[in-house]
Amino acid sequence: MAPFIPGVLTYGCASVQDILNMKVPLDFNQDLSDPNSDYFRLQAAMGWQIRTTDPPTLRQFLTRVRRAPDPDGKRFRYLDLNSEALGWLVEAVTNEPLRLHIANLVDAAGLEGALHLSCDRMGVPSLSSGACLSGRDAARFFLLIARGGDGVNGRTAGSAGFLDRTRRASDAATINEGCCRYSNHFVVHRDLLMHTGWGGHVAWADPETGVAGVLLSVLTDPQVDESQHLHVLRHDVAEISKSPLVRRTTPG
Repeated sequence: MAPFIPGVLTYGCASVQDILNMKVPLDFNQDLSDPNSDYFRLQAAMGWQIRTTDPPTLRQFLTRVRRAPDPDGKRFRYLDLNSEALGWLVEAVTNEPLRLHIANLVDAAGLEGALHLSCDRMGVPSLSSGACLSGRDAARFFLLIARGGDGVNGRTAGSAGFLDRTRRASDAATINEGCCRYSNHFVVHRDLLMHTGWGGHVAWADPETGVAGVLLSVLTDPQVDESQHLHVLRHDVAEISKSPLVRRTTPG
């Protein structure tokens, strides 16, 4: 990442692939049950909490986090910071604001309603949390993924080749008791590209069948353990995606 964003010691030695796969050792405590953890300081940078009169921006916060020793090598560890770093990287490489890329995705997916995003005090959107949209529009976004980036009204977004490599990657970490893999910011199960939302939501896309789906649910256990939730759901999701009763659609 260093060639694209010089001076950011947090990710200077990390490859883009390491960030995509959440394999960057960072000195960052993402304990959602501890209000004094680093995660809640990140929330202040995102604009979710008012802790000081002059909170850091998302980019300033990223520069203040340091790398941690990792005796096991490139070990998988899910951290929201990595998603924010990728947003910065996209802006640096394309020389276009992140919100423009997000708007292009919205247009290609053909969202019916509004997409609300959290932004820091400089107007930089957060990519780790805070997206609010309807369940139907979330499904439309995952249909865009299922179709390899072919969107509505002839629009395109993303890369079918990237999504195919995501499903077939050999260096993806095994997660959720071995039932899934984590590759390029997706949870991969069989042919499915999946992602969870905090608290129990699950969305998935099946590029083999062109089917996408969204489950809106709420976990009530104290730890909000999404991994166990997905471990139970994965077979049902795969069965739905392959069912001949599910109607396939085409962009339009």
